[in-house]
Parts: sequence; structure tokens; C-alpha cells
Amino acid sequence: MKKVEEHLTVIKEKLNFNYKKGCLKTNLFYFQFMKLKSIIILFFILMICTSFITSDKTVEVTITGIRNNHGEIRVGVCKDDDSFQKEKSFRIIPYKKQNVANGILHVKLEIEYGDYGLSFVDDENSNGKMDYNFIGLPKEGFGFSNYYHSGFTKPHFNDFKFRHLPNQKTIVVMKVRYI
Repeated sequence: MKKVEEHLTVIKEKLNFNYKKGCLKTNLFYFQFMKLKSIIILFFILMICTSFITSDKTVEVTITGIRNNHGEIRVGVCKDDDSFQKEKSFRIIPYKKQNVANGILHVKLEIEYGDYGLSFVDDENSNGKMDYNFIGLPKEGFGFSNYYHSGFTKPHFNDFKFRHLPNQKTIVVMKVRYI
């Protein structure tokens, strides 16, 4: 019986040795797997945190004084006076006027941070352009960011330029002028 117990002890030691050897390999694989898993989780956490840290690039625009719900409002986004004077907005965004309430339309505009000027046309007949009468005055309403133009000549970009900065809410108010 003693020999059987000794034999069993030897077998247990061999099994234990092989088990430890196998565990060592398994532990290395497990460690590498957990390291990779940790890196992936850390990557996603950083991505999520970065998305919360970076500010919203939304500009809230309120257009007031709209006289009817016909057509659309076409907002042109300019970056400098040259593009404005040449009427070459780098972006034109049409907004349907179906959400106009009491002559007011609230819209949101997604743009990168920087200096901009917004101009718009109340394109009542939806032909995609400003219509003029026989002496050259606009037949449709128009307006500019944070600026009401009362003259008969075209304003300068600096008159209606605004700065869109990170970590600050940007609100622009534009009032329609009809001649």
C-alpha cells in the first residue's frame, strides 16, 4: 500500500509539474490577451472622452421678420470679404420655411471653428437666386449675421463677421430686410 501511495505521489508531482508548465503557457497567452484587451478598451475610452472634450461645432441661427411661408431661406456662408463681394459663398444651405412661426425661423448650422459671415435670401419663389425689380432693387428679402443693413449698397464682410470658437456657444441673429 505504501508503494501505491508513493507511486500516486510521484504521479501527482508529475501531473502538477505538467499542469504548472501548461499554466505558464496559458498564463502568458492570457496575459497577452488581457494586455491587448486593455489597450482596446483604453482606446475606446479615449475616443469617447475626446468626443466629449471637443465642442459642438453647431451655430444656432435665428432669422426674424419673415413675411410668409412660401419658398425657402438660402443661407450663404462666407469666410472673407473677397468671397462675399464676388458672391462665391463656400457653402449655401437651403432651409424650407415650413417651420416658420410668427415670422421666426430657428436653424442649426454645422461649421468648423473660425471667422465667418452669413448672408441669406428669402427666396420666396424657390428659384435659387435673388430676384430684382426693373431698377435693380431686390424683390425678395435678405439679411446678414448679427447685422441689419439699412443702406442700398452691398455691406462689407467685416460688418457682419462673427467668430465661431470652441467651448463657446455661437448664436447668430439675422433680421430680414424687404425693400
